[in-house]
Amino acid sequence: MAMQIFKFRIEFITSEEDVDDEVVGFINHEKGMVEIIDFTDGKNYSIRGFVPFNSIKKLEIIEEIGMID
Repeated sequence: MAMQIFKFRIEFITSEEDVDDEVVGFINHEKGMVEIIDFTDGKNYSIRGFVPFNSIKKLEIIEEIGMID
């Protein structure tokens, strides 16, 4: 199953200041999370972690990076 990879700006619910983190990953609606990845050469990637939807205050898509299988 192909997935769209994006660069996101995430603001967490627990952030007291306007601190945004930029990450690369994909949205997994079935699991209710953003999966964060290291995207190396356009095909290979490794999962670094995840951010559950319920801990995100604001999620902004900065750009589309590509697709992975």
